[in-house]
Amino acid sequence: MKKALLIIVTLLVTSVLPAQDGLYAPVLPNDTALVRVINASGDAVAAIDIGTTRIGPMSPGSGSAYHPVRPGIYVIFANGFREPLTAAAKTFHTILIAADGINIVRDTHHDDPLRSQLILYNMTSGPLRLHAVVPSAPLLEEVKPGDAGSITINAIPVTIAALRSDLVGAGAGSEDQYETSFTLERGNSYALVVTENGPALTGFVVIAGVETSTE
Repeated sequence: MKKALLIIVTLLVTSVLPAQDGLYAPVLPNDTALVRVINASGDAVAAIDIGTTRIGPMSPGSGSAYHPVRPGIYVIFANGFREPLTAAAKTFHTILIAADGINIVRDTHHDDPLRSQLILYNMTSGPLRLHAVVPSAPLLEEVKPGDAGSITINAIPVTIAALRSDLVGAGAGSEDQYETSFTLERGNSYALVVTENGPALTGFVVIAGVETSTE
């Protein structure tokens, strides 16, 4: 998978205290990979075993913390589907459970204590772009179906919208975008998971955390 282009959006920061939560704070062993599960299937997902690590069960529209797992090659089983996972040391992976299968994405590690990370996971049938509505700024130009894009921005309250990038102007309607508002906190990583409900875009946000206990 192509790695998303990281774009730095310069926004005002009024404090420089480091974050104590999110992906920056934990000190983790160098000989582990970090894996989380996000349930975008619309149904409950049973627990997923990755070696000796068990994640779940999970309700619809939810995500787990990243769990440390031993490096290796695993087969992920969920909702009647299977997908291989190659987990190398010091890598981050998100297992996305959808109604039609499993998608595994290698994530970009967020290690900036002063800014926030936004990751757009495109679980729709067409390309998406990400735009900040308040304050207004382009964030990601295009994320292909089944792919992810990430950006690092300053920690402020934001309203963001994911829009179908193949529809513009008069061809786009309210069902062709998903908009949500929340406050970004320093050092944290936020996953915006966009799916489809019929012709309309919908989605949810997962704030990253790390389970620091080892199995």
